[in-house]
Amino acid sequence: MDIKHKIRLALPIVIYGIFYMASFRLLEQIDYDHYFTPYVWIDHEIPFVPWFVFPYLAWFIWVPGILIYLLINDEHEFRKSRSMLIIGMTLFLLFSALFPTKLFLRPYADPNAGISYWLLSRLYSADTATNVFPSIHVYNTCATLYSIYMSDAPLFKSRGFRIFACAVSLLICMSTMLIKQHSIVDVAGAIVMFVIVAAIVQEYHKKYDPVLAAGA
Repeated sequence: MDIKHKIRLALPIVIYGIFYMASFRLLEQIDYDHYFTPYVWIDHEIPFVPWFVFPYLAWFIWVPGILIYLLINDEHEFRKSRSMLIIGMTLFLLFSALFPTKLFLRPYADPNAGISYWLLSRLYSADTATNVFPSIHVYNTCATLYSIYMSDAPLFKSRGFRIFACAVSLLICMSTMLIKQHSIVDVAGAIVMFVIVAAIVQEYHKKYDPVLAAGA
């Protein structure tokens, strides 16, 4: 394995990840005069299930893990996944800057009520209820699941792993609503954005991937 080549492939998403986190933190600190509220009545019918914080937090391991495996085993799909993630997160930053959103769904999470509540209290304090549309948790989960199904990597071609990946992805997407981190509108917006971006990226890489492969 050519380590230098792999590093060159990974560097754009690593650099972008640093830029994204810095931009997101900056947006979180801005106190806008007006916020849009992505809310529908069904959001209050969705139950609050504290233990879903575990699949929600698993996202922080799942998405990088899928990317690393693709980087090692399927460079073609890694480049596509890299493009989808960068485009989607950039659109999210633009949405958040131009149309700031805020939710009022969170219950009080007593940190002394158990490990789930303690984790939720930490999550709520670290990530405010602003800048929620579309859900990047859902968007990136859809993008990585798509990459798993499109990849020729040995593990990802396994029927058992694909079933497991679908289950994990479903739990992560459900968790965004069941811990009241996101509205169903945020989830729907993320899925629509993913479908559009995935189609564009698929066509772009189908046409230009031989050139990209030579230069990336």
